[in-house]
Amino acid sequence: SMVKVDQYAEDLVHEIFLKLWEIREKLHIKAEFSSYLFRICHNKAVDATRKIAKDRLLKSELLRNYDELTTDQHHSLEELHRFDQLVEQAIDTLPPQRKRVYELCKRGGKSYREVGLELGIAPNTVKDHMAKALASLRLELQNKGGLPLIFILLGKIL
Repeated sequence: SMVKVDQYAEDLVHEIFLKLWEIREKLHIKAEFSSYLFRICHNKAVDATRKIAKDRLLKSELLRNYDELTTDQHHSLEELHRFDQLVEQAIDTLPPQRKRVYELCKRGGKSYREVGLELGIAPNTVKDHMAKALASLRLELQNKGGLPLIFILLGKIL
């Protein structure tokens, strides 16, 4: 129910059970297995939701299957698309250097050290730019009413 796309959810469940099977001898679960399994599934779904929010290709594939979705799923995808547009608008409001740092870190997947070397600035300066960029983006999105509850719960989705 968190992922909203049955095939993707099935793939996640398959990954979880495969991983559990591979590490079965190392597992020492102190709580009930059902609680442990629920937590793993929940965490995997949260990770998947983050990936969907970040991954443009995956969003495009979801949108291609748009006609097959239920009304609730349509609403979720529309909200995700609206959020993506608001994020892009908010990123465009960042000062040039901060925007460059954000894009290299978040979209380029580079570490603060790598970005610092590329831009000729200290990793701590990169960290400061990222903290300020994220705070600015969250504030901008909250002001525009574009921060849906799921993204607030996910925290550092940006």
